[in-house]
This record gives sequence, C-alpha cells and structure tokens, in this order.
Amino acid sequence: MHQINGFEMIGKLGEGGMATVWQARQISLDRTVAIKILSDRFSARSDDVRRFQEEAQAAAKLKHPGIVQVHDAHAEHGIYYFVMEFVSGYTVGDWVRRKGVLSEHDALSVAECVADALDYAWERAGIIHCDIKPDNVIIDEDGTVKVADLGLARTIGAMEAASEVPTEVMGTPAYMSPEQAQGAPNLDFRTDIYSLGAMLYHLVTGKMMFQGEDEDTTLEKQIADTVEDPIDMKPTLSKGICWLIERMTAKDPEMREASWGAVAEDILRVRRGLLPEGKVLPPDSSTVRRSERRSLADYQRVVRLQKIAQAASTPTMRTALVTGCIAVLLAVAIRSYLHQAEPTVPHTPQSLPSETPPPVQQVVTNVVTAVTEAVVPEPPSVSAEPAEEDDEARDMYEFAAAAYAENPADLDGAISQFEAVARETQGTKYTLMAQNHIREILALRTEAVREVSQSLRRQAEGLADNQQFDKAIRLVVSYDGPYATDIVEMRRRILKRLEDARQAWRDRQQQIAEELEAHHQKSKDSLVMVILSDDMSLAMQMISEMMEDSAFRGELSALRQARDVLAAASEMDRRVLESFEAQRGETVDVQLKTGSRTLTIGVVRGEQVECRQMLSVGRGAMSTILVGISDLSMRERLLRMGSDELPEVALAKGIMAFQSRAYSHAEKYFAMTQPFLSEMLLGRLRGDAQSAGTEVE
Repeated sequence: MHQINGFEMIGKLGEGGMATVWQARQISLDRTVAIKILSDRFSARSDDVRRFQEEAQAAAKLKHPGIVQVHDAHAEHGIYYFVMEFVSGYTVGDWVRRKGVLSEHDALSVAECVADALDYAWERAGIIHCDIKPDNVIIDEDGTVKVADLGLARTIGAMEAASEVPTEVMGTPAYMSPEQAQGAPNLDFRTDIYSLGAMLYHLVTGKMMFQGEDEDTTLEKQIADTVEDPIDMKPTLSKGICWLIERMTAKDPEMREASWGAVAEDILRVRRGLLPEGKVLPPDSSTVRRSERRSLADYQRVVRLQKIAQAASTPTMRTALVTGCIAVLLAVAIRSYLHQAEPTVPHTPQSLPSETPPPVQQVVTNVVTAVTEAVVPEPPSVSAEPAEEDDEARDMYEFAAAAYAENPADLDGAISQFEAVARETQGTKYTLMAQNHIREILALRTEAVREVSQSLRRQAEGLADNQQFDKAIRLVVSYDGPYATDIVEMRRRILKRLEDARQAWRDRQQQIAEELEAHHQKSKDSLVMVILSDDMSLAMQMISEMMEDSAFRGELSALRQARDVLAAASEMDRRVLESFEAQRGETVDVQLKTGSRTLTIGVVRGEQVECRQMLSVGRGAMSTILVGISDLSMRERLLRMGSDELPEVALAKGIMAFQSRAYSHAEKYFAMTQPFLSEMLLGRLRGDAQSAGTEVE
C-alpha cells in the first residue's frame, strides 16, 4: 500500500491499467477523498511533473455538479497521484452489468447528464475526456450523474508525449472514435461525442461495440468496420434513439453534431418521441449499420415533424378561439402545478417544495374536465358534398398518430403533437380527430399517474416493512421517472411517514440496545461475584446459560474458552494433591499453616495425603499424619498449582490474592488469564481496590 503524506489510506476501491484508486482520509481537513495513483510507467522527469500539474490544475478548476471534483495533484518520490472528490455510489457500468440492459429513458437521462458535463468542460477549459465509458460515469447516492477522470487521459497523454516511451493510444477500444484509434494528435470534443454514442449503444443493447474481439482488432474495426443496428437487436427501441446513435458514431467527425448543445437538443428531441435534427448521413458513413427497419422515408417527414413541434410551442394567428382557450387553460394549469411542485434532480428531502400543491389526481382531473368541456363542441354540420381533403393536414395527423403508436408510453409527447395538429388543421376533420385523441390520452395519463403513484408507494412500504427505511427514503426522494412532477405531494406524504417510522424504529432499537446492554452487564457482574467466591461449578453453569442468551451472541467463542478455564480451575485442588503423588517416598519440607514440617510423602487417599514424620531426631521413631488442602499454607498451594502461564493457574492464584486483599498480585494474575474473564475481573478488582483506598497499577 502506498503511503502519501497528509493522508490515511483506508482501502483500495479499484485498479486498472493506468491507475489504482484508493479511499483515504485527508487528515488536515478530516474528509474522505479518493486518491488515484498512476501506474509506475510514468517517469519522474521535471517536464513530466510540470505538464502533469498544469493539466491537473486545469481539471481542478472545473466546478460542475456533473463532474467528479479534482481537489489536488502531486508528483513525489516518482509517484503521480490525483486527490479527488469521494463519490459514494455505483458506476453506470455496475448498473448495466446488473440489469443487462438499461431502458431507453434511463440511458438517455445518463447521456444527457454526461453531455452537459462534457459541454461545460469543453467550453470552459477546452478539455476533452478521451475515455468516456460506463465505468467512468458514476451515480451518486442522491442520484446525481457524475463524470469521473475528466482531463486524466489528456494529462497522461501529455506526459507520455514528453517521455521517451513510445506514444500509446489512450482510451478504451470499445468506445474509442476512429480518429482516436488511429492516434490522431489533434482531437476535439467530437471524439467524446463518438464515445458517448458508443456508450449509449452499449446501454440500450447490453453489448459493447465489437464485443468479443481483442483490443487490437477492436481498434481496427472502429476505423473501418460496422456493428448491428440497435433496433435489430432490440426492436422495442424507438427509431429516434437509433438515428441519434448513428449520427453520434459517424466515422468522420465532421458528420457528427457540431456542438454539445446540438447533442443535448437531439437527446431532448428523442426523449420527446421526435427524430434528431439535420440531414440523413450518407450510407455506410457510421459505425452503426442502418437497418431496413429505418428507411429514408422516416426522414422525409422531418420537415412536417419540425412544423408540428414548432406549432406545439408557438400559437399561430390561425388558431381558433376555442382551441386557444384550451391551450391557455392547459398551460396555466400545468405551469401552476409545476411552479409549486416541480422538484430538481437530484432530489433531497429539503429540496421538495415546502408549500402544499393540490393533489395530483385533482390537478389532472381538473385539466381533463376543462379540456373536455372546451374541446368538445357540437360536431359541425356535414355538407352533402364532402370537402376536398387537405393533404398536409392528413399527413400531420397521420404522423402524430404514427409517432404515438410507435411510442405509446410518451403520453405527454403525444398530447403535445395532437394539440399542434388540432391548431394547425382548423377547418378540417383532423381537428376533431386530434381533439378526440387528446381526451383519450389525458384519461390514460390520469390512470398512468395513479399507477405510478401506487407502485412507488407499494415499493417504499415493502422496503419499510423489512426495516430498509433508508433505501425506501432514497427511492422516494430520488425518483425522477415518468410523472415525477405529478406525484410530488404523494412523495412528500409518504416521505414523512417513512421518516416517522424510521425514527420510531430507531428509538425502539436504541431502547432494546440499552436494555440488552444493561442485561449484559448485569449478567457479567453476577458471574464475577461467583468466580471471586471460588464457586467454579456455579460459574460454569452461569456461562452455559449466557451462551444461550442472545445478549452474548457475538461472544460465544470467548464464553466457551472461559468455561474451559473455569473447568480447569475447579480441578486445582486435585492438581495440588497430584503434585504430592509425584513425590511419593521422598522426604520434603512442606509449608503448613502451623509451620514448616519435614515429611516423607506417602499415598494420596481421597482429599488427603498420608505422610510420616520423625518424632525426635536420632531416635528413629516415626508418626503418621494426614495432610489436607486446607492444612497447607497459601505459599505451598501456590507453588504446587503449576506455571502462571496457564490461564486456569493464573485465575486460581488471582482469586486467592483477591481474597487476601493482595490487589497488586491479583491484578497481575487476572491480567494473565483468559481475556473474557480478565476484562471482567480487572474491572471489579479496580473498583474494589478504589473503595478500599488501595492503589492498583
């Protein structure tokens, strides 16, 4: 493990070919950071250090919520490292590996956030990433999408260009643009557009470009080969996202979007069920092959689609009075609701609006009622001679209907398109047909809002039932899926219930923990009293009961060891008698309570030792005496117990010293016995010694 001045290394977070990432604590600020230590191949020449620090300083100046912040960068003792913001979450790579494939909505949401971050980096500092891929995009705990390693590839590239090591192609082949794969020196933001398109391809199909090929082959194929159209791999994808990926992965940078703003606009259009803007790419000019499912006819309707989109946002002079009232009513109702209730992403409990908006169902119902009353006039009288059909009106209606059929989940987009048709086709039958669709879709939307609300509530309550309160709260707070702005009030209510339930559960757990701790301590205090009274049989029984007690669930191993020590200590008198048995026939000095005696050791009978003692010196007369454990002096018993290194011997000697108030000796012996017993006995010893006014070291 590397040691870096000013940081306490906590643990390794990950390792790759270019660097190793560690979680660390910055001691001076007492904050958790991530430290990326570059691999050893980067030499420590002065030019390298200067370039490294200049590039790192440029990256550190980027202040954007979608970019992992670089705090500092250093080169010391031949080690290059970045100090970065620590993001506690998961990567998009983890997400797609777990799910296999992301929904189109989720994939576009991630791409939109990444595009915004890269746009900021390019416009602010001219920085490109050069290694956009799912594992370099992180979802923070609060739902924020963050781009990691921004500027790192450029920094490494600058260092390698200045070194004597041959220049390497930096990046990950499956997401690398053709010009990057060829080692082109003058890359710009468009190479990141390609990488983001390749990443989007991976997210919605579950497969990387040229998956299964080795790195060298993948690089070659990025330059000259193609991959299957996403719509052939997953027919449920919208055509819009396939056209978008095709444009972003054009082989020629000039054919990609001309700015990150254009990328963001195309992503937004696709999310609304529209097609990207611009001309269709020439055949075979993209890494993504164009399927027969996507024909040039799709783009022949783009002009009409743009007209519909423009009409949906800008009222025209030809709008009828009734239709104008409808649009105003819808706009006022929805904007009023959004003004009160629209949350931002990422969500936090504090970011939810403080004012109480009208209930979601009531708002939607009011809009539906108002639209129904205003939009359904009496049918116009039909003349005997039908009017000539307006081809343009028919095309607009059919296009809106086809878009709705292709993406039926985008109810808001469908409403917007049919509203535009209704305004732009006044005087034709398509006006009423579009209005009928609007009423039907609004009813569906009301039901969809209800279903989303109930589903989110059921998921949160299910987690809460399993005491996963934090996960349930994150689910409710960070929800940014369909109709997020419509269910803000419901989310506020359920969030309050979840927080109250979590607090009640925590209070109860705290109470249980305190009761358990009190019971735990009481049991240990009782055990200590029994041990110090030298009642080993009762002490072993108490330990057996403690092993069945949930309060000691984490100490079973220690309790078993303590019970074994107590069992051995209970046999200490037998061990003393056995020491006499080993001396049978020998004449030894034995310290008795009445004084020292010279005895010839005989046989051990029961709890006593039969000994012979000479009555008077020189006369040879002998008498037989029986010596029991209680006849021995404390010194004699201590000598015959055995080595102090045995925990049962240390325990027995400690108990004898404690009973004699020899606290210093008792402390020495208790410290040498089994740890579970030692901790309890030393605590009691010091308390008793303090009460007696005796110093214990």
